[in-house]
Amino acid sequence: MDRVSSLTDIFNDGSDLSVVLCATAFVDRELRTRIEQFCRKSSITEAVLDPKKGFLEDLQKKADFLYITSQIDKTIYQAVSKLGEIRNLFGHSPSEKRLDDLDVGPLVEHLCQITHALSKFPEGDAFIEKVFQKNRNKFTIAVYPLIFDLAWFSDHEELRKENIGP
Repeated sequence: MDRVSSLTDIFNDGSDLSVVLCATAFVDRELRTRIEQFCRKSSITEAVLDPKKGFLEDLQKKADFLYITSQIDKTIYQAVSKLGEIRNLFGHSPSEKRLDDLDVGPLVEHLCQITHALSKFPEGDAFIEKVFQKNRNKFTIAVYPLIFDLAWFSDHEELRKENIGP
């Protein structure tokens, strides 16, 4: 889980672009790890996951594969898809995007709604409501449960084997 704690500095001090790109890259890596744990170790698996020409080269395709093979649930799948949409807005914008931009806000809000079930935050808590006034905070709080779920499961092979087999 040390790799998760390394994101904290970026989430606290990085630009909105670096936060979005690093969160997405981390999730992408964790999805790849799940696929590698699930699939046979072979050159074919490596070719399928090749980031330049493999058919599971991007975030959404990895999430699609893991979802249809029951390796991630619908909540995780939806959160990864929404995170990918946010990343694409940032990655393909000709100007610098911010999490508080009008076109980004609804996507961040939707990501929060999806991951709320993972986060277990109390409803109506005044502190949480105040924190959620900024999209940067919303994004960070929404992404952490997704990151922890993916990283934790990848780190606990015995539980993975119990749930999905060797």
